[in-house]
Amino acid sequence: MSAPDLIHAGAPAAPWVRVRDVTPVPWRNGGGLTRPLWRGAQWTLSLADIGGPGPFSAFPGWDRTFLLAAGDGLGLRVGDDERPLRVGETTSFPGEAPTAVDTGTGRALNLMALRDRVRGSLLVRTVHGPWQRQPLPTSLRALVVLAGRLEVAGSTCGSLGDTLLVDHLARSDRVTGRHALLAEVHLEPRTRSPHHPLERTGSA
Repeated sequence: MSAPDLIHAGAPAAPWVRVRDVTPVPWRNGGGLTRPLWRGAQWTLSLADIGGPGPFSAFPGWDRTFLLAAGDGLGLRVGDDERPLRVGETTSFPGEAPTAVDTGTGRALNLMALRDRVRGSLLVRTVHGPWQRQPLPTSLRALVVLAGRLEVAGSTCGSLGDTLLVDHLARSDRVTGRHALLAEVHLEPRTRSPHHPLERTGSA
């Protein structure tokens, strides 16, 4: 799975990236489609459609965090590691590692971080009422709707993959969840040499 370009063409005028406005593009290996939600020089975020078994694209020098957002479960394989995933679970792996889906279909959030520069993570949270994370963590870059609705500045989004870019929020903007399941996107600068964990998996 891939982002087609690693340079973003320009910041949106509003804090939302609505998935309905994002044109699907082919994976780098041509095996499927993905919707690029953000493309930057050091990290990318996309929503991939997984229609069945097949290999992932290779991205040497990048680390990937993969969150199953919808579906009946995936049988993921990284090298010789089998990593079954249920909805809401994440796993991380080097972008150059041979990786494939052996079984299952679904939609997945795919965070890619440039290994020498940043460390990426996805944290799943349930929010009903005001989203209270003050002061905001300096690592937080975006909130992605997985289920429910998210409201900000009089605007509502509730489609899987709708993304709120935190850096584009005004100080006065109030963020409210309505039975919302969200993925927080975090990026932290690298301060030491990265390592490749054999397996790093978490769940909501």
